[in-house]
Amino acid sequence: MSEDGKLDTGGCCETLPRRAARHNPPNQRIVAYRLDTHSGFMRQMSARLHLQRACDSTDNRPLEALATRSAEDPALAILDAWATVADILSFYQERIANEGFLRTATERRSVLELARSIGYELKPGVVASTYLAFVVEEASGSPRVVEVLAGTGVQSIPEPGKLPQRFETVESIQARREWNGMRPRLTETQRVGDGSTQVLLQGVNTGLQPGDAILFVGPERENDSESQDWQMRTLENVMPDLERATTLVAWDQPLKNLGDPKKETFQNPKAFALRERAAIFGSTLPDWRHMPFEVRDDYVKAVYGSGRSGNHYEWPGLEMKMIDRSWVIDLDATYSRILRGSWIVLVNSGIEPEGRVGLYRVRSASATTRTEFMISAKITRILPDTHRDLTNFSVRGTEVFAQSEQLDLADVPITGAIGGERIELDRLIHGLEPGKVLAVSGKRMRALAESEGLELESADARKRLDLGEMLMLLEPAREGRWTLRTEDGFVGSITFGDAIRLHPALEEDEVIGEAVTLRAISNRDGKTSLTFKEKTENRYDPATVVICANVARATHGETVSEVLGSGDGTKANQRFTLKKPPLTYLRSPIAEGIMNTLAVQVNGVLWSEASSLHDLDETSQSYIVEMDDENNTHIIFGDGKRGARLPTGVENVEAVYRSGIGPDGHVPAGSLSLLQSRPPGVRR
Repeated sequence: MSEDGKLDTGGCCETLPRRAARHNPPNQRIVAYRLDTHSGFMRQMSARLHLQRACDSTDNRPLEALATRSAEDPALAILDAWATVADILSFYQERIANEGFLRTATERRSVLELARSIGYELKPGVVASTYLAFVVEEASGSPRVVEVLAGTGVQSIPEPGKLPQRFETVESIQARREWNGMRPRLTETQRVGDGSTQVLLQGVNTGLQPGDAILFVGPERENDSESQDWQMRTLENVMPDLERATTLVAWDQPLKNLGDPKKETFQNPKAFALRERAAIFGSTLPDWRHMPFEVRDDYVKAVYGSGRSGNHYEWPGLEMKMIDRSWVIDLDATYSRILRGSWIVLVNSGIEPEGRVGLYRVRSASATTRTEFMISAKITRILPDTHRDLTNFSVRGTEVFAQSEQLDLADVPITGAIGGERIELDRLIHGLEPGKVLAVSGKRMRALAESEGLELESADARKRLDLGEMLMLLEPAREGRWTLRTEDGFVGSITFGDAIRLHPALEEDEVIGEAVTLRAISNRDGKTSLTFKEKTENRYDPATVVICANVARATHGETVSEVLGSGDGTKANQRFTLKKPPLTYLRSPIAEGIMNTLAVQVNGVLWSEASSLHDLDETSQSYIVEMDDENNTHIIFGDGKRGARLPTGVENVEAVYRSGIGPDGHVPAGSLSLLQSRPPGVRR
């Protein structure tokens, strides 16, 4: 068959007419180029068989009388064979035509040659990359700072049916022992203020019981005796927690006058247990009205010098006392544990004005003897820091809560998920700088459905949740909605409220990780806060989170050093092939976007790679890199006009490069754990 579509029969037969030209619209996946198929060729030849002329000079048509069209006829069998030949030839002709266009080519070699026709070489894919977290030895005597050099090799533990893959670090880092496994802060400062009805105390041996009094004194009352920044409450419940070494105490009436604990400027009050209950001297005197008249008259005369007791309803002088122009509080006995600087609370509970409460700081406390009201007793005399409302307390109706002992507030556990742009550590960490990459790992936080009828909503579907169903927390969304995933993989969002709450990760949950970059570091109250350039992809259970700062970037491939061969100054465009393909390519900020890891030396001198030999002169010590269709890498030198020839020598051409690229580098997370050469001081 000729190029113009005519069926050639050796010059003896009449040619077939050309078929109408095919029209191919743009953007087609396949170019229609073949002349016809077997049936079309057979039909055309059969239709014109009687018109074929003889091969001599006569105009005879010897087959004109052939009327049969049976497939068993020898003449038709020959036509069928030629139709098969034409069908095969036209098929491959169309395939070749399709390989001539970039959009329709299916063979990599076709694309390679099309690119080379315009001076372009196909670029390989970049190598797989990851971050490696190194753990520094913590044994006694081991160095606190260890240098991990670039080129440190780590091998993967292969999956069944896979081969181990080698990765190497591409940067040197200084690893520190304190950066091994930094933990987030698992507790936060407890805020006790207006509206609080309970407080968590440190320890389980607080000595508190229901019915005991607890006092809260704010910072303003510490400095100002006239301030009302304080509260006292009677405990209703005392619940020690032996496992966490804390005690939860609760009361009924919410606190007030201490400030809003939600404000940034809020400062916690100090908490005190009031261990002692006392009375005012004279509170146990017999009822004045029941005393004999002669006794009362004699006592009035002794106190006032004259007069009768008829207008007295209480013992004369039975009130708060002033000594040397200072008001004092005389207690009914000696209380040696009431110390200077401690607090006492006076409560009027039985006599008017009922319910009055006053807080006083002890400026001094001394034991003395007081003789009055026909009695003599050892007492404790207290000089308070203020006399505010002191005269309003009756002797008989006032109860004194004293012997204040400060209680330590416990930090409360952080129950929310950790993640986002900021994580606060549980201690102070030195040496971290912005731009450093950290590895964050842990288990995802879970959530528990605590009500029936809840639904997860996605963009195009809804899923009803069962009571008690456990879900995986993916990320918090806007407007109080959180993104969750069910056990069967459905992802949707829901509003967090009373019907759903966060739950710690389960023991069987997978440990996941990610790399984040530091944007800022702040140190406050003995703890370091880390702020990241981007939010973490996951939300973690605080108890499972580990942060490592001994992180180095690594890429797939291993370093190879080999002798390429001997230079020969008599040869133009001398060529060598790397013995261990494929050559590793890395991401690069250059125009091409990638760069290889090849370095070639000739007689110990480093030659440079060029994109083409055409732009070089005869002195340019350069070479080009060419990859064939089988990923073999060829190094080609100049011919003495376009690029210098290689100097003659024995095995004087050497190469150092990285070998390894492609999908084999997509190893599972956590599988890179076998150090090929252990840097001193590195444990794993």
